[in-house]
Amino acid sequence: MIANRKSRRTMGTTVTLALACTLGLVGLTNAQQTPSTVRNDNPTPQAKPAAAPASEVVVRYVDDKSDGKWSLSTSGHGIEFKRPANARFIEAVEMFGSRYGTDEAPKEFFHVYILNQDRQILADVPFAYGLIQKGDEKWYRLRTPSVEVPESFMVAFSFDPRQTKGIYLHYANTDMPHSYTGLPGDGYEPVDKKYDWMVRAIMSETPSGQKGTKLLKDWKPRKTAGPFGDCVAIPANAEPTQDKQSYGGQGPAIELRVDPTKVGSGKLLPDEIMVKGFSLYASRYGAGFNPQTTNVHVMVLDSNKEVRWQGEVPYAAFSFKPQWVNVILPEPKPLSELADKDDKLTLAFDPEAHQTKGVYFYYQKNPEKSHSLAGTLGSGFRAVTDREWLMRIHVQPKMESGGTK
Repeated sequence: MIANRKSRRTMGTTVTLALACTLGLVGLTNAQQTPSTVRNDNPTPQAKPAAAPASEVVVRYVDDKSDGKWSLSTSGHGIEFKRPANARFIEAVEMFGSRYGTDEAPKEFFHVYILNQDRQILADVPFAYGLIQKGDEKWYRLRTPSVEVPESFMVAFSFDPRQTKGIYLHYANTDMPHSYTGLPGDGYEPVDKKYDWMVRAIMSETPSGQKGTKLLKDWKPRKTAGPFGDCVAIPANAEPTQDKQSYGGQGPAIELRVDPTKVGSGKLLPDEIMVKGFSLYASRYGAGFNPQTTNVHVMVLDSNKEVRWQGEVPYAAFSFKPQWVNVILPEPKPLSELADKDDKLTLAFDPEAHQTKGVYFYYQKNPEKSHSLAGTLGSGFRAVTDREWLMRIHVQPKMESGGTK
């Protein structure tokens, strides 16, 4: 449904004034309800406003009556819209919700995403948690850059809720839902019942540009080659599967050997082969922790299980759906610094998992020969012969200048 806001009542259609936003956000009261068709060609200003577009079009599916609310601990909210004929740019997003948790809002951000028809990010706009008030639900307007959208687009939210903080987004029942759950990195699935999120897209025919402008002709998809596109992956045949395990109090490890004949000219010495990083096929689970500051520990060990390198990767790098996760070394290291004389090393992970937090590590069943282990550095590692962890090392030749190709 498309709503054009006007400043008066005509032909039996309820109309309202669209209030300008302060700090990029304003709550709409019951007196400011948006009916089926409203348009505002002359919005009422406020003191030092983040001004609304001169003529705005409101795209929505539901009215102001809530039938429930959801906070999605391991996912997010999304709703798909069709671009109206008389508007090409999103200027703001309105949502009906409220904050819960501690009285004082966390000093964190939630994210509003504008996605294209392929669920690719056109804009990622962070907003301070404190903009959403705790208590009674109401409409909030979140100003965005002027984002040009294709004929079909999605507005999505990531609130990253936990026990001590979160945002309820309300929904309204409908016969033909257009709503989804998911996150940009995970993909989206239709909601399992007939309702739509109480979300509106505020659009305009021409960009206001007050928070910048994002044109479709300037948009470029994110590179898919990844940071290891110019590397040799070892092993090269680690294909994804659905078999997985999470360890409490320990983690997986794998013994890998880099064959110098498979890298570059095939005649390189260990100090002429650079290790750029590692990757593993995994997913995370749980809630009640901050994935940005909670880490999975990574170690490279020699045959005596002495640490040659160690680092951390945040839980936020892992999706709730399985995918390849990259661990990039701060600087590429010569293989000779990480491996034994026979070019072998052990790659180990410790997620410090428990019931409410952990990582699922995926594996191939019953390999001809297993190189997989499980354990910890303190307690030791044992062989697990019925699987091969989906883990890789990425190497490349060293350049004459001392860098890497």
